[in-house]
Amino acid sequence: MKSAFYVILRGPLGAGKTTISKGLAKVCNAHNISIDDILYKFNLEEWGEVYILESSFLKANEIAASESLKQLKKGVPVIIDGNFYYKSAILSLERLLKEFKGVVITLSVSIEECIRRDASRNVVLGEEATRLAFQKTTEFCFGEEVNADKNMREVLDSVVRLVEEKTEC
Repeated sequence: MKSAFYVILRGPLGAGKTTISKGLAKVCNAHNISIDDILYKFNLEEWGEVYILESSFLKANEIAASESLKQLKKGVPVIIDGNFYYKSAILSLERLLKEFKGVVITLSVSIEECIRRDASRNVVLGEEATRLAFQKTTEFCFGEEVNADKNMREVLDSVVRLVEEKTEC
């Protein structure tokens, strides 16, 4: 049996994280976990002046890690997507999943593309929210970087190749 692995997929609002994580989960027969869904479902969205607090993401990580470990111990790969505004949130999730191989992928994309993609969503968050999320998410780069300014099929292909290089997908 192939060894299970996890992928943390991060990037700004509109980078294509959800689209790519769902596509990657299909290709790798993986379980997909959304940090945004956990924040919402468990009512963990505690806001500071502008951003969701770091402590909210750390609480969401505990839930994501618990679900991830259940899947990983069964041999099922896991794809976790989120903005990951805080480097500490990525490091904490890596610590919680340390017994398994993992890769962190940052989707890099222009602010203009993020705004365009947000405007085409069913639920538009708006230019101001997109710019704020972009600013916070791009304060640092972490892991492997993939250019997400291309169409989603090309981005998915790039991410799949990278995951195949780093894991046994």
